Amino acid sequence: PMPDLAVIMSIYKNDRLVFVKQSVQSILDQTFSQFHYYIIFDGPVASDIDNYVSSLTDSRIKHFRLEKNEGLAGALNYLLKIVLSNPEYKIIARMDADDISLPERFEKQYNFLNHNPDISIVGCWYEEIDETERHFSYRKLPTEHEKLRKRYFTRTPFAHPSVMYARSLIEIAGFYPTDTILMEDNALWGRALIAGLKFANIPEYLLQFRI
Repeated sequence: PMPDLAVIMSIYKNDRLVFVKQSVQSILDQTFSQFHYYIIFDGPVASDIDNYVSSLTDSRIKHFRLEKNEGLAGALNYLLKIVLSNPEYKIIARMDADDISLPERFEKQYNFLNHNPDISIVGCWYEEIDETERHFSYRKLPTEHEKLRKRYFTRTPFAHPSVMYARSLIEIAGFYPTDTILMEDNALWGRALIAGLKFANIPEYLLQFRI
């Protein structure tokens, strides 16, 4: 059967092979394995990264290239248009090419969304790490919608690479805006709040976020 979860990740010229390998492997090693993994090169990337991704034989991976760099929002929107053209996909997960998802991240977020149909997007707590995977700090975020809505006015309610959301979030709130500087995710969350969509975070450290 066709999976109903699609994972979207963009790689660009400044990404480093050692981080990309850890990131990709952390997705392929998830305890919940029923997904398709969409990876896009946002313009030309380093040849070692190109060779690595092109050599991956996992049948869940679908690989795309943009000839020129579009920026994160443009690259993710390219993948979202492909994903949303498939009605089988009901849930979308984000990942970044320098972070590490803990093995149970997808399982816990997928089950949460299926058990809480009123929630459109779920993130998680995360651990900040440095270039050598050394522990930096633990980051707790509010878990309840009302606290996340209030937090939105001063800080982001989610670590972007930690989120999983219903396809209806994009159908209702639109694609990532391409006219913001670095805060494309926060602009999307703002439109989701205006539309009345509900947020949550799982109170567990399910992502290592590289600083």
